[in-house]
Amino acid sequence: MAMIRGCDVSAIQCVVPWEKVKEAGVDFAILRCAIGNEPYVDSKFAANVVGARDAGLMVGCYLFTYPLRHLDPKAQAQLHARRADFGGHPFGADLGELPPACDLEWPPRESRAKDGSLVYDWRDKWNVDAPFIRDWSLSYLEEIERIWGCRPLVYTYPYWWRCV
Repeated sequence: MAMIRGCDVSAIQCVVPWEKVKEAGVDFAILRCAIGNEPYVDSKFAANVVGARDAGLMVGCYLFTYPLRHLDPKAQAQLHARRADFGGHPFGADLGELPPACDLEWPPRESRAKDGSLVYDWRDKWNVDAPFIRDWSLSYLEEIERIWGCRPLVYTYPYWWRCV
């Protein structure tokens, strides 16, 4: 089976040479539209959408979420839709666009249990635990599905996924 290669891009990468990205064998890009509850759209979102599309990549967007007690997950999903607005609709709603993605990856505190296995704990830094994060995230994802009319992607990494 052939691997489909993609990349995660935000304003952090500055100006992306999308033609070179495509030539390198990348097939899709997931573009950050915003971070959590911040009141602005990623400064490179629109340029990245246009550049990646023009280069022939499939494109989708993500919101870097913060599953915290003081943030309503449904309000965060609605914010995601507003920040992902591109051409009068939430980006990811049209044919040829990747579904919206929820970026869940901020790290917990890591320690070792007596048996040597890794233990992850969000409570010290964020005052949340794995069941709270799981429930918050599911509520967020359900609202994304209601707004967009399609199932969203979950963008994370293995140890985060195993923890919740």
